[in-house]
Amino acid sequence: MDWKITKVKYQDVGDKNNVCIVSYFTCSKSIEDNGETFSASHSNSISLNIDNLDDDFIAYEDVTEEQLIAWTKEQLTEVMVDAIERNLDGTIAKKKIQTVKQGVPWV
Repeated sequence: MDWKITKVKYQDVGDKNNVCIVSYFTCSKSIEDNGETFSASHSNSISLNIDNLDDDFIAYEDVTEEQLIAWTKEQLTEVMVDAIERNLDGTIAKKKIQTVKQGVPWV
């Protein structure tokens, strides 16, 4: 699975500047099978927990994508992360067994 942060909303909160408050994310997966590529993705956003800003606070300009992915997954909870990833696997499995194909033969 490939998790990416596509956008972050941030604002000043109390005495802290540039607090990350919303994470926009995409989780995607692609596989190759018999010369065909099958992919699926899920995009959404989630409000980040800003209850304990004194504990290891990282401002927007210093945060890494890896940290934002970790915060996003923490806020989603393990159950939701697993559900998103299982859904992508299911979508790809369905695409692999589809009998209707599409495309153009001259490409």
